[in-house]
Amino acid sequence: MDFNQFALVTVLFKICHSRAPSAATGSTSDQQQPQPPQQEQQQCDASKEACKQLALLLVEVVSPDVMYNGLPWPDEDFIKVTIERDLTISKRFEDHPVLWKILGGLAESRPALCYCSVLLRALMAVQMNHWQASVARRASDNPKQLETTQRVLELMSVGQFLPHPLDSVSDVLGHFHAFHAHCVLVDIWNYMRDNVPTPVAFAAASGSGYKMFREFDHYTTYKQYCERLRLIMVQHLPRLSSEFKRFFVDVAMADQRPEETDKGLKLAMEY
Repeated sequence: MDFNQFALVTVLFKICHSRAPSAATGSTSDQQQPQPPQQEQQQCDASKEACKQLALLLVEVVSPDVMYNGLPWPDEDFIKVTIERDLTISKRFEDHPVLWKILGGLAESRPALCYCSVLLRALMAVQMNHWQASVARRASDNPKQLETTQRVLELMSVGQFLPHPLDSVSDVLGHFHAFHAHCVLVDIWNYMRDNVPTPVAFAAASGSGYKMFREFDHYTTYKQYCERLRLIMVQHLPRLSSEFKRFFVDVAMADQRPEETDKGLKLAMEY
C-alpha cells in the first residue's frame, strides 16, 4: 500500500474512532483521566455509528444500483440475476485497491462490515464463477485470482462472518483443485445464506471498549457446511496434516472429556 492510500485509510478511521475533547482541558489525548461509563458508552455508540455511515457510503459509491443491497445472502442460483452488477463491483475493486483497505478497516470495526454485505456477495460471486469454470489443477496455479479469493475470505474472517474452521479456509485454498475450491466457496455462501450477517449478532465483551465480538453456536450446528472441506482436506492430508488437526481434530477433542479423546479423533476422521 502506497503512502497516499495509507494516509487516507488512517485518517478515515481515526475520525471514526476519535474521542471527544475533555470538557476541562479540551484535550483528546489518550492520557486523559478515565471517563464516566455513560460518556464512554456514548463515545462507543458514536464510533459505531460513524463506521456504519462510512460502510453505507462505500456501498453507495461502489455499487452501481440500489437493488438487492440488503444484508441477506440469497440462494446461489440468484447470482445469475446480479452477475453484471457483481462484475462491475469486482472491477472497481481491481481498479481501486484502496477499497480493499477501507473494507479491511470496516472488518476490524465490527459490526460495520455487515452493511457492506452486497460488496462481499459480489466479490464472492465472481470468485465462485471463476473457480467453477477454471481447469487449473491447483488454485495456486492462478495466483492473482487466488489472492483475490483469499482477500475476500480474510475480510469475512476478520469481520467474524464465519465460524471456525470456515474462517481459516484461505490458509489452505491454494492446495485445492479449482473445482474443489468452488465447492468450498459454495458451502461458505450457503452458510452465509442461512446465517445472515446482522449487527445484532455482535455484542461488546467486558473491558473491550467499543470492540464488538460474535459468539458462534456449537460446531455441530454448522457441521454440514464443513463436510466437503473436511473430505477435500483428507485427500491432501500429507501436505495439510497440521491444518487438518487445527481445523477438525482440535475442535472434536475440545468437546470431549479426557477419557473420550480417542472418540474425538474418530469423529474428526470419519467419512
